[in-house]
Amino acid sequence: MKREREPLPCYPVAAAAFPVLSVYAANLAYVPVSQVVRPLLAAAAAAALLTLGFGLALRSAARGAAAATALVLWTFAFAWFRDHTGGVLSGVDPTVAWGIVAVLIAGLAAWRLTTVRALNVLASAVVVVALANLGLSLLRANQLSARSPRAALGAASVATDRPDVFYIVLDGHGRSDSIRRAIGYDNAAFVEGLQKRGFYVADRAHSNYVQTELSLSSSLNMDFVQDLLPNVKPGEIERKPLEGLIDDSEVVRRFRAKGYRFVAVTSGFPPVSFPDADLHLGSHWGGSMIETTLLQMTPFARGGVVESQFVARRKNLIGAFENLGSLAAPTASPRLVIAHILAPHPPFVFGPNGETVRQKGGFGFWDGDDYTTFADTSEAYQRGYAGQVAWVEKQTLAAIDLLLSRPGPKPIIIVQGDHGSKLHLAQNSLAKTDLHECFPILNAYLVPNAIRKDLRPDITPVNSFRLVLHDLFGDDLPPLPDRSWYSRYATPYDFTEVTSRIGPVKGATLPTKVKA
Repeated sequence: MKREREPLPCYPVAAAAFPVLSVYAANLAYVPVSQVVRPLLAAAAAAALLTLGFGLALRSAARGAAAATALVLWTFAFAWFRDHTGGVLSGVDPTVAWGIVAVLIAGLAAWRLTTVRALNVLASAVVVVALANLGLSLLRANQLSARSPRAALGAASVATDRPDVFYIVLDGHGRSDSIRRAIGYDNAAFVEGLQKRGFYVADRAHSNYVQTELSLSSSLNMDFVQDLLPNVKPGEIERKPLEGLIDDSEVVRRFRAKGYRFVAVTSGFPPVSFPDADLHLGSHWGGSMIETTLLQMTPFARGGVVESQFVARRKNLIGAFENLGSLAAPTASPRLVIAHILAPHPPFVFGPNGETVRQKGGFGFWDGDDYTTFADTSEAYQRGYAGQVAWVEKQTLAAIDLLLSRPGPKPIIIVQGDHGSKLHLAQNSLAKTDLHECFPILNAYLVPNAIRKDLRPDITPVNSFRLVLHDLFGDDLPPLPDRSWYSRYATPYDFTEVTSRIGPVKGATLPTKVKA
């Protein structure tokens, strides 16, 4: 009797598609379906090539398919392996350990899994079920988006009808008069660009604190750090409590309770990482959100190359703005998006048109007198800040235009500095610090008229979300006094109130203008 011919092994391609579909399913509320096409094709092509290569090497299509499938699935399990074996494999490079296990798994699969027909059926069934679930979810999302205006008005309390809220923090972006005085850079065109797009720009705004972690802890919890951490002593140096306030904030909790999903966009500053976000868009390599997420699951997240930190910073900042703009696509659920863009804060890596620049010293997030000690001169700070802030402002307006081009309810957008420029900040001396430079901040709001009417020129970040949540949802959040405190970097909780000392910026024009 003639032996029945074994079917062509298709299951490696189906197995490669499964992680892609799973990642997309987990992020269905945030990203358009178009972003799944390219990674699906790439995963399928990689699986096919591995199957061919292993098949030729092992002289068996069945064994080659089994080895390829095992390796593909194990590749997507790299991040899980690394995170769950760190304590067990202390001192061992996780990539090396993963590679050893990969060889063992691929060999075992090639030896034992040679039944092609059954594996084809099983893998295909799993993918069909995943596609069916995705199809149903997409159909439901489209039905929600296609509701008539009359129906939408009748269901205003449903979360899907609520506006997305974007909180864009441009780290170190000072107020116009402040940076004109301290840096010699005039950003009137940027302010006018915001106003033409409907933003209210608070022209006397200042930050509540002069350090990023303190400022974000306060703005995201709508309270002062002293009241949020009443048991922390003034001499305490541990910053972990601040990271806890940022990672698990009152603002996020309140929006989640109202049916919002939390999306975080970060740009490489470790204390601001939002690990519990529903979707985290961090280090970027030039691919889409889905591709970035998938790549970070594998050992190839950095392409196998340790890049210059300055090059990586450029990519992180470019990627942060690309990720922010990509969120313009409509989704099934409303989103709270918190984007922390670590610029124009040093190190300076961009000229005004995206040119590559670099400071003399080594890489570091040095600011204030630390910059002139470890990085470069005061003149270099002026040039670097002017160039980088010009680039940041162009990218910000471009991202805002994308967000405003989307269909559906107009988003609420807050663009805010967490503190000002710090050319004249002394990290450990209030007496030597120019408060008129470090505290005045950019603070701009694109909000409905019901919120806009309550805005005022000197509003501070602690009141931003108090106002939005009160006027948008009726939350009982009366405004707090707009107060400000200085503290040394070495002792972040040893506060000295400087509210009365900030006042208007004096001498807001330098005799010579720094060209970006």
